[in-house]
Amino acid sequence: MTQEQAIALAAAIIGGKGKLCSLLGLKRQAIHNWRRAGRIPLNRAVEIERLTGGRVTLAMLRPDYDLNSPK
Repeated sequence: MTQEQAIALAAAIIGGKGKLCSLLGLKRQAIHNWRRAGRIPLNRAVEIERLTGGRVTLAMLRPDYDLNSPK
């Protein structure tokens, strides 16, 4: 699953991109900017995982981020 597909799934679970943005306190343009940048901010990915009750995971949203890797 691509990051874009994961965002679309999260939006579907929550009730649409508009509602997702509202719950995150963002404008719809922010999601568009994530797609252009090719990366969802880590803090937003964590919030999306929480908002979807874990149905969309951090690993789906940020496959580049390894929770087990020391930072």
